[in-house]
Amino acid sequence: MTRKSLTLLTCLVAVVYGCAPPPPEMQLIIDSAEAMGGERAITRLESLVIEGDGRQYRLGQNNRPSDDLPYYEIESYAREVDLVNERWRVVQTRSSRYPTGNPVFSQEQTFGTDGDIAYNITEDGAVSRATARVAAERLVDQYDHPAALVRLALTEGTMVGNLRQENGQDVVDITAPTGQTYMMYVDSTTKFPTSIVTMGYDPILGDVTRATRFEDYFEGGGFGGFGARLTLPRGIDVSIDDFPTWELRVETATDRELDDLSAPGEAGSAPVPEFQANVQVEEIGDGIWLLAGQSHHSVLVEFDDFLALVEAPQNDARALAVIAQARELQPDKPLQYVVSTHHHFDHSGGIRAAVSEGLTVITHQTNADFYEDLAQRSHTRMPDALANNPQELTLELVGNDVYELGEGLRTMEIARVRPNDHTDAMLVGYLPRERILIEADLYTPNSEEAPFAEDLLQTIEEREWRVEQVLPIHGQPFEIAVLEGLVNEESP
Repeated sequence: MTRKSLTLLTCLVAVVYGCAPPPPEMQLIIDSAEAMGGERAITRLESLVIEGDGRQYRLGQNNRPSDDLPYYEIESYAREVDLVNERWRVVQTRSSRYPTGNPVFSQEQTFGTDGDIAYNITEDGAVSRATARVAAERLVDQYDHPAALVRLALTEGTMVGNLRQENGQDVVDITAPTGQTYMMYVDSTTKFPTSIVTMGYDPILGDVTRATRFEDYFEGGGFGGFGARLTLPRGIDVSIDDFPTWELRVETATDRELDDLSAPGEAGSAPVPEFQANVQVEEIGDGIWLLAGQSHHSVLVEFDDFLALVEAPQNDARALAVIAQARELQPDKPLQYVVSTHHHFDHSGGIRAAVSEGLTVITHQTNADFYEDLAQRSHTRMPDALANNPQELTLELVGNDVYELGEGLRTMEIARVRPNDHTDAMLVGYLPRERILIEADLYTPNSEEAPFAEDLLQTIEEREWRVEQVLPIHGQPFEIAVLEGLVNEESP
């Protein structure tokens, strides 16, 4: 029952008995509003401007699957929220605080949403429309703040119910007119909201829980000191399952005059983008193909009795297209293996699709638990290839010794690269007969920096591999002399 209908009902009863108190779940909402500055002030709130700094974490890019995540330092963060028209925009500057071939320093990012239109704006002003999944996520984010969510709960058409206690906190479900449900956790003593939890979806992790936590409530004035004084959080942390994604320290102004937050015309007129796999085949040698066409490549290798892929990156669509192309190139032999160089999400995004197609996954033993969990995760909100065609995961694990794939005329030596700051469980593949090395992320042609090139070259020398050509998962093939020259040039 909505707040308005409850109020009408209780006030009808009031003719005889006096106005009845609101039901307990609505009383919790009112108490939270009062704690933050008053029910009237919250219901009349039109905008929020949240400014500060913090960290933005890189989900799925840690050194080992169980390690802490690397992050960008957020040097400035400004989020404008139009609560009346349901629009918001973030402008932030960030710098990478991890080794990478393409570091960023004070990079400005702008992104936002206007109804079902989500958009991004680059530093040079280029506008692009985001996918439908991103738009849905950002629509949920409209109310990912205690003042915004309590205001929603006090609005006609919103359902509030299922009051309960968990871990000493009061919890209530708030369901917007759109059907989206937010679980709001409230401190039983202070009545301040401590977190907002929603159910979501990640293409790699599947069904996930997204939690935004609030702390350090502080009273501040409205714009110019004339607005209502509200007590709002200065600490805002966001996580997906057990992974942190944002940590922010902020100050919040209310009812400040906003910029125009409507979606740029280029975004509104653009079609909603969908990922389209583009697999371009380049024959490197007899029985060796580079399957390129996008930012992440795969390599198909033919052995005496089977085929093997090195890498199933990005997502289901890309991986399935690569697998189909591989089978078309050599239909008389079974595609049996996929070598996954490392666990980073952009490189493991197609592993579930590969499992659904019956491929055995070869990876370093450090990644075993991660891949087992990946294969078992639920994808009910948006069923993927493995959810639609369940198969058992079969793993072949590489340790510190060389793992040899194939026999006869062609073999591939698969080995771990020297531990480095990108990942210390990185695999490369070496084809001795052809003197070809296959690698990911350790050196990408035309990258701004090459922090891992020396680790790659030292691994080659320690293994006594006689490499002549390198096939990178990013970028174009190059001769080993390029890598040697780069490392020697940078050596003191």
